[in-house]
Amino acid sequence: MHYAAIYIQTTPDRLDDCVRLVETLPGLEVRHVDAQGGRLIAVQEAAVAEALEACLRRIQNLPTVLTAEPVYHYVERDSDADERPAAARRDAGVVAAPAPTKPAAAPLPPATAHRLRPSRRASGDTLSESAGGQEP
Repeated sequence: MHYAAIYIQTTPDRLDDCVRLVETLPGLEVRHVDAQGGRLIAVQEAAVAEALEACLRRIQNLPTVLTAEPVYHYVERDSDADERPAAARRDAGVVAAPAPTKPAAAPLPPATAHRLRPSRRASGDTLSESAGGQEP
């Protein structure tokens, strides 16, 4: 199941009309209203993300809405999602990405292996010791 919070901005004089129109959309509930600022927060619940997107577009096209933007999205996974066939998980919108695989490290060719040996400087020698006892 998908849950989203949507920030909606309207003008204060059209706020009541906006709230009424938003609440007529399926799966939406107005949870907070700021009458002075003409702002409201609606919470939406949908089975798939595409339904959230479609409803957001409907809200954005309402005549009383100046702006509408999602501010939070949460996906609640089914506990039995792994037990269902892949086609059923895909239809429900809960397809898990394949587990990442770590590529095997290839051995270094002999020509570059010597470059990885620590230098005398990296092993703790001072500059004067690596320069043959002379200061540069």
